[in-house]
Amino acid sequence: MYEQLETDVLVVGGGAAGLRAAIQAAERGRRVVLLAKGPISRSGITPLASTGVTASLHPDDSPENHFLDTLRGGRGLADAPLVRALSSDAAEQVRWLAGAGQRFSTNPDGSLALTIRPGQSHPRNCYAVGGGWSMSRTLLMKTADFPCLAVIQDGYVVRLLADGGEVVGAVYLDLRSGNLKVIQAGATVLATGGYEQLWAVSDCPPDSTGDGAVLALEAGATLIDLEMVQFYPAVGVYPPGVRGLIAVPYEFGINPDLLGGRLLNGSGEEFVQGFPMRDELARAIFREIEEGRASPHGGVYLDLTHSRYENEELARRIKRYIPAQNAQMMRLGIDIMQQMIEVAPAPHFCCGGIRIDEHGATDVPGLFAAGECEGNVQGANRISGNALAETLVFGARAGNAAAEFSESRTRSGIDASAIVRREEGLIESIRACREGCMRPGELKGEIQRVIWQACSPKRNAALLKAGLEAIAGMVDCVGNLAVHDVRRGCYELQQAYEVRLMALLSECLLRSALYREESRGAHFREDFPETRDEAVHTAVTWKAGEVVVSTLPVLS
Repeated sequence: MYEQLETDVLVVGGGAAGLRAAIQAAERGRRVVLLAKGPISRSGITPLASTGVTASLHPDDSPENHFLDTLRGGRGLADAPLVRALSSDAAEQVRWLAGAGQRFSTNPDGSLALTIRPGQSHPRNCYAVGGGWSMSRTLLMKTADFPCLAVIQDGYVVRLLADGGEVVGAVYLDLRSGNLKVIQAGATVLATGGYEQLWAVSDCPPDSTGDGAVLALEAGATLIDLEMVQFYPAVGVYPPGVRGLIAVPYEFGINPDLLGGRLLNGSGEEFVQGFPMRDELARAIFREIEEGRASPHGGVYLDLTHSRYENEELARRIKRYIPAQNAQMMRLGIDIMQQMIEVAPAPHFCCGGIRIDEHGATDVPGLFAAGECEGNVQGANRISGNALAETLVFGARAGNAAAEFSESRTRSGIDASAIVRREEGLIESIRACREGCMRPGELKGEIQRVIWQACSPKRNAALLKAGLEAIAGMVDCVGNLAVHDVRRGCYELQQAYEVRLMALLSECLLRSALYREESRGAHFREDFPETRDEAVHTAVTWKAGEVVVSTLPVLS
C-alpha cells in the first residue's frame, strides 16, 4: 500500500519559480504542497544564479522599453503576450521580494543601484545581495508564513497523474526511504528548471536534466523551441579550478563602465567591439576557436589585468559588483586582477521548454509551468537578468492561476494503484543487477557526448542526423539500466529515472534543431546560415509513443 496526500495545488520544483508559485497559491488561501527534488537553496539552478534581476525601475525607463528590448533580444521568437506580462510585472515582483526580506544594492541616496546590460536600452539590472542563493533563502523563509503550505524535500516525480485528459497530481519517489508516494492535486505547477545537463560541459548543476519537460510532454503538453539553448559566452576553461564556472560574468568584466576588462584571443588580439549580446558573443568566440586563434586550453582570455581602471579602483569595483565570484576565485588561489582566465561558451539557459500562456497554463487542463522549464518567453536569446525576473513573474502568475483553477474544479479521487505497481515493477527491474547492464552514469555520459558533438552552437544536418541515430540506440538502452539495491538514499535510482527522460528529451532536441532550417539567436545552422523573414516556433508533441515536430506561429 502506498502513502497518499491530497492538496489543492502541487508545485514541483524548489527554485525561485516554484517557491514563488507556492507562496502565491497559499496567499490565495489554497492548500499547497511544494515538492523539491533536492534540498531547497542547496540544489537546482537558482542558488547558483548571479545577482541581476531586471525591472523597469529607472526614472527614464518603462515597462514598454523592457518589452521592446526583450522582443528584440529574442530575435523575433518571443511571444508578445508573455513578454508583456514579464515587463509589466517585473517591477512589482522586485518590490514584493524586497518586502519579503530580500536586500538589494542601493545608491548613497537609498535608490536601487541599477546598471545596463547588453541588449538593454536603459539601466534595468538591480542587484539582489547574495544573488540567487539569497533569493532562495528569502523565499523559503517566506513559506513559513503559511500554515497551509507544506514543503517536501528529496522527492523525485516519476509520473504525472492524469484523469480524463486533465492532470490531477503526481507519483513521486521518496529519495530518503525509497518508497513511491502519491499526491493528488486540483492543479499542478511544474517549475523544474532547464535541461543543460544534456551537454557534456555546462555551468549548471547536475540536476538540470529537463525532467519537467518530458513529464509535461508525456501528459499531453507541447514543448516549444527546444533547440534554443543559450550558451553563456564566458564559462571557465582554465585554470582547472574554474572549469565550468562563471569566474567573471562578461557583463561585468568587459563593461567599460563596471570593470573595464577585455576579451582576447590566443594571439592577444581583441576580437569584439562594443558590448554584444550573448548569442552574438558566443558565436564570435567559437569563430576564434574554430579558426585557430584559441588560447592554449581551447578558449579565449577574459582579461582584467589591463583594465581601464587602476588597481585600487578596480579592486573597489570588483568588491562592489562581483564579490561572490571574486571570493570564490581567491579561495581557489586565483587573483583575477593579476591572472587572465581562459573562457569558452557552454550551455547556460534553456530558452525553450513547455509551451504556456501568459498565466502559466499549458495545453493540458490542470497543468501549469513557471521559470526556466517554460518555453516561449525569451524567444531565441535571453537578455541578461531576465531569468530571475521570469521566475518571479511567472511563478506568481502560475501560482495564482493554479489556485483559481483548483478552486473551481470539482474533484474525485483517482485510483493510482495500477500506476504505482507499474513504477514499482520498473524500480525492481532497475535494481536487479544483471550481466551486461549499464549504470545510469555511464549512459548519461554517452548522451552528453553525443549532444555535445551534434548540437553545439554550430550545427548542420549531418551532425544532427548522426546524433539522432546514436540517441536512438541509447533509448533502447534505458530498459537495460541497473543500480545497487539501496533502499535509503536512492540517488542512483533517481539518476536512472533522469537518464531515461534525458534520452527522450535528447531526441526531441535533435529533431527540433534539424527541423529549424535557419539560423536564429542561439541556433546556428552552418548549412542554413540565413535568418528567415518569418519566425515560427518549433513544436514537439507526443503521439502514439512517437515524437512529432511541427510549427506554431509566434504570438504578436
